[in-house]
Amino acid sequence: MWNRVELKNNAKQIMRTIVYIGYIIIYNLIFFMKGGMDSSAAGWIAYGFVWLAILVSYIAPLYCKNYKRIPENLITNYTFSWIYSGIAILFNAVVLLVKVQSVSVVLILNVIFCIMYLQQLFISLRVNYEVETNLEQIDAERQFVREVSKKLQMCRQQTNNEVLKKEIEKAYDAVRCCPLKSNDMAMKYEIQIIALTDKLGNKLDDNKIQEIPEIVQEILKNVKKRNAMLS
Repeated sequence: MWNRVELKNNAKQIMRTIVYIGYIIIYNLIFFMKGGMDSSAAGWIAYGFVWLAILVSYIAPLYCKNYKRIPENLITNYTFSWIYSGIAILFNAVVLLVKVQSVSVVLILNVIFCIMYLQQLFISLRVNYEVETNLEQIDAERQFVREVSKKLQMCRQQTNNEVLKKEIEKAYDAVRCCPLKSNDMAMKYEIQIIALTDKLGNKLDDNKIQEIPEIVQEILKNVKKRNAMLS
């Protein structure tokens, strides 16, 4: 079942689509009522590029919507799309009103506008993708330290034995001080640390406290090995 946010977004998209359909209807009415059927080849080229400009401005949100975490990138992509659409519509409107006859001029200028737009958009999307990928990687790297630290803190709070608390605290401090970055080599030890932390929690649940110091030492060894892979 859709939540309120989804319903609101769908309603906005429906309204946006209706507005654009209105633009297209008005554009076509003006074009054909002003003798568009009798346009020259240059006029029909201009007509087609106006359609392209309207389409670009409509679909821009579809390839920009993934950049919610970096809204300035979203604005940049929108800006490129709207600038191109505005220039293309204005230029081709002048072509249609003035009845320019030169096919080569109309076609070449429109292609230049289009290539410049696609070039800037491609660069922007590539940079945005790299930034998003880096942010996701940072989140994943932080997740290990955050989740294991949380589990160890819960284990520490689970026992009233002060000796065990201090033992578990050694593992907790070691994990908390781990570098946030990671790599494939370090990930092998992270998996071991997670498994050992779960094992530690299970031993506390089963009251097998005599095995806790050994598990803590194993965690410390794997933390040291993990960090060595990052140095």
